[in-house]
Amino acid sequence: MRQVYGLSMLLFVLAFLCGCQNMVPVTHGMLREVPHSANRSIQAADLGENVRKEPPNRIGTHTFSVFGIPAGTIHPEEPIPDTVHPFVVKALEKAGYTVNDIRGKQAANQPVLRGEIKKFWFAGYSWFWPAVVQSGEIEYRLVLQRPDGTALWEKTFTGKASGARFVSDDQYDPMVEKAMTTVLDGVIEAVLSEEFKTALGKS
Repeated sequence: MRQVYGLSMLLFVLAFLCGCQNMVPVTHGMLREVPHSANRSIQAADLGENVRKEPPNRIGTHTFSVFGIPAGTIHPEEPIPDTVHPFVVKALEKAGYTVNDIRGKQAANQPVLRGEIKKFWFAGYSWFWPAVVQSGEIEYRLVLQRPDGTALWEKTFTGKASGARFVSDDQYDPMVEKAMTTVLDGVIEAVLSEEFKTALGKS
């Protein structure tokens, strides 16, 4: 009986893992239209700093059983800092900002914008297998600072997505895209606010 049970569990794990998606492209959808353009310039340092405990090439996990036993890792096609930085630049440009990239350079005596990836995690749960429940969340923080590091403005953005699959644990692409788009739309709205523009005018 134990041998039959063990064989059944092994076949279950193999069937589950064969349907897992281990490499996910990080993309975004169409960004929101803006009611007006900022028509301003801004200094940007690193907008994609990975401050998570996970390395930049790991964004999730497949789990097995109700105990959430890790059964596989989800990786981005590129390290997420390399993707998030240009995405945020694109959002700033969409809002009407000319972005001056000062990474590795001396900042002028003007506010500098920095960004941190605080959370970027997607997972599949096989509690109800063959149905697989999926969920994920991106948490991103923007900080506007004086050149000496004093914070002038900051805001955290969150994008969430969920889904479900039958037997396999794949199709994370649209979930990541949805969460990333939500974050970027939030960035656009925030940098067009009067609060942000006022802070940008300080030195």
